[in-house]
Amino acid sequence: MLLTREESGFRARATMQVGFIECEGAEPGEVSGGQMDFEAVERTRSAWLADERPPDETATAVYDRVWFSSDEIPSPSRG
Repeated sequence: MLLTREESGFRARATMQVGFIECEGAEPGEVSGGQMDFEAVERTRSAWLADERPPDETATAVYDRVWFSSDEIPSPSRG
């Protein structure tokens, strides 16, 4: 998974078949869903800090402080 910081968030793109696994130091059960969901990973388009945007129905994986979403990040406003 390649995360690219943009002005309006973190763009995410799977670069090969990957899966969400528990991070080192994570407590068991902190990852939502419990099962590996490769289709959810492929739907992932952005990553968010939970204190900036709480997880919603677009979540593909939720960790303690960061979560992944099928939502695209908004394009920067051009004014």
